[in-house]
Amino acid sequence: MIYVAPTSPRPVVFSDNATLSNRYFTIEALVVQTGANKTFTLPTPTRELAGKATWFSNYSTGSLTLSGAFTSGTSYVIDPKTTQLVVVLPVGASTYKWHVVASVGYTPWTAFTDGGTISYGTNGTETFVFTTAAPASPTTVYRYRVIGRTVDVAIYLSSNDGSGGVPVSVKLPVAPKDNSALTSVVCNQLVNTTWASKVAYIDTSTSRITIVGGSTCTDDAPMALSITATYEVS
Repeated sequence: MIYVAPTSPRPVVFSDNATLSNRYFTIEALVVQTGANKTFTLPTPTRELAGKATWFSNYSTGSLTLSGAFTSGTSYVIDPKTTQLVVVLPVGASTYKWHVVASVGYTPWTAFTDGGTISYGTNGTETFVFTTAAPASPTTVYRYRVIGRTVDVAIYLSSNDGSGGVPVSVKLPVAPKDNSALTSVVCNQLVNTTWASKVAYIDTSTSRITIVGGSTCTDDAPMALSITATYEVS
């Protein structure tokens, strides 16, 4: 199927929730939301709308939810300051779905708080798991972003007291897709004053980053852990 975006789309601007009629997909073709955390309810996707391309621009500081029968579910969330191109696709005999074709804009990074608290311990369920003991009074920066079906992760943990522990694993912010592969990540560890690269990978069975051969942190001495990863989600 070939779709053609209009050369001069007519913009229509909303600042609140709205239920959209077919005209926004056949005439205007550019729908802007300026209110934060609002919802657009889309019409039922039909043959008459198939192939019509409409841009949705979230020009707000919060999310914009598109509610409707999408190929990926019953809704789609557009991040702040981001624009999405949406069309209706035929997915079966007389069956049509909304589908996000492209995204334009900035995808913000989000702080991962693991349900409200970043935890450190030795029993395997904490955000950061060590053998023997977790570093004392650690400072942690844990941020991530989701772009389509890909997650980017950036982690930095540091402490002035390594407590003699060995880094074992780190919890992921979003469950990875089981793609029958071990996805490598970049992992570097500081012990005292020396940085060293460590083997680490995404473990889809536990939704964690597993660190292989982590070094023993020194008691009452500096340690740090720096990890970046990109992985696939469902």
